[in-house]
Amino acid sequence: MVQSSNSTSQPLKPRILHQAIQDWQVREALSRTLLTNRHLTGFDSAYSPQNASSIKSLESYPSINAHVSRIMEGEPVNVNEFQELARQALPKMYYDFFSGGAEDQYTLKENVEAFRRITFRPRILVDVSRINLSTTVLGYKISAPIMVAPSAMHKLAHPEGPNLLGRNASSIKSLDSNPSINAHVSRIMEGEPVNVNEFQELARQALPKMYYDYYSGGAEDQYTLKENVEAFHRITFRPRILVDVSRINLSTTVLGYKISAPVMVAPSAMHKLAHPEGEIATARAAAASNTIMVLSSMSSCTIEEVASSCNAIRFFQLYVYKNRDVAAQLVQRAERNGYKAIVLTVDAPMLGRREADIKNKMIVPPLKNIEGLVSTEVDNDEGSILEGFAKGALDASLCWRDIGWLRSITNLPILIKGVLTREDAIKATEVGVAGIVVSNHGARQLDYTPATITVLEEVVHAVGGKVPVFLDGGVRRGTDVFKALALGAQAVLIGRPVVYGLAAKGEYGVRKVIHMLKDELELTMALSGCPSVKDITRSHVRTEHEKIHSLL
Repeated sequence: MVQSSNSTSQPLKPRILHQAIQDWQVREALSRTLLTNRHLTGFDSAYSPQNASSIKSLESYPSINAHVSRIMEGEPVNVNEFQELARQALPKMYYDFFSGGAEDQYTLKENVEAFRRITFRPRILVDVSRINLSTTVLGYKISAPIMVAPSAMHKLAHPEGPNLLGRNASSIKSLDSNPSINAHVSRIMEGEPVNVNEFQELARQALPKMYYDYYSGGAEDQYTLKENVEAFHRITFRPRILVDVSRINLSTTVLGYKISAPVMVAPSAMHKLAHPEGEIATARAAAASNTIMVLSSMSSCTIEEVASSCNAIRFFQLYVYKNRDVAAQLVQRAERNGYKAIVLTVDAPMLGRREADIKNKMIVPPLKNIEGLVSTEVDNDEGSILEGFAKGALDASLCWRDIGWLRSITNLPILIKGVLTREDAIKATEVGVAGIVVSNHGARQLDYTPATITVLEEVVHAVGGKVPVFLDGGVRRGTDVFKALALGAQAVLIGRPVVYGLAAKGEYGVRKVIHMLKDELELTMALSGCPSVKDITRSHVRTEHEKIHSLL
């Protein structure tokens, strides 16, 4: 604000004064032009005498002309606007190289957004008539505290000399002369996924709507479904530097069995809805990846078929049916066929309300493991046939004392899947389970349960190292695997990503999904300063609770 004239007031700098006058002239000229336009469109005849003169008035001010031209030509008025000009000027490959970030680009966005959450506390009545921006860096004086950061390959942004790289015919031809670039571009154009999330869209395109909705959907409002994934985004890294990460070891052990990485295949039902080879393709992919698959008791391939498909370590997931003999037979078959553990699902006394399945009237295909043991014939005209089957078949009376019954009919170690609280974790150790899977059933049971990653640490602390703890739910990135390990999980289980890979590309798709997660985990470990899984500690991550606490 310009102060009233007095003996102590400081004059405006000539450049600022010139700009202020210029801006006023532009506003005045544009206002007169606006009034002229109103006349021309019949809104106001009072200004018709000014029509020609108001238009010519712009021509009589060269400085205004230049100012208006600058606006019309898109001259940036702030730094952010240069990004759009760069996007227009550069080939997509080069613009993406300069503008992109890693993986989900959370940190890329957060780097900018975090500044916006910082507010000012201005002081008043301070003499700021002379502003000095200069400072020193290592003793060298610079005009302002702004330096140019190192960034690679500036000739991609602005070529020197006649070789207008990326903008003339020769640069276009250069792509043809480089087979590696050609292959890279072809892969992009063909839609080859570059991360696990991209398999979901391929699966959506490949599957009938009923089946896609069954795999992708959650319970009721699907709050927990979204939160399972988004809760990972609120955990940030605290990387260590100057650590020798020239060799990264991803391997770990689960119940004494060595696997290539702490990523296992979660139990999920009816894989033949996704691909004709069903669980056999999934089992082969897991075996090729040297990891453990947990076969669902509601699989479309039998226990025996999966066991004979390949040589690998695998566990068997169990639902307990009203007819306990069915559960006993399934456990005995798994034990005879070389399965190494039983994973008891404990969060499904009834099926959750999955509204997409209700609308689609989700069918129950043949469940070969229980064929002839449990009837899948259900008359349910009002909604999901699957829901009707579960209501009639699953044992809602299952309770803690039944863990003893299960232990009495098998020599296999028992893990329970579906623990979300400290109280249940303590009870689980008391009844003698061999491990705990922190899970909310992929957000398909009780909506508004917490995201599994947010309660993992609570369960880990309750267990106190007595049994291993695993995490199921929301894992879509190698960074997610790292975060789970840092919070105490021994390994993670992945469900939907496996099914999406299977639906999109069969066995190869499942292998690709596991491989992507392993590659991302390896990179995360290297960039965080962790040569092995054992080196990942609680101090490598910062949770949302810690961020809030630090502000108090």
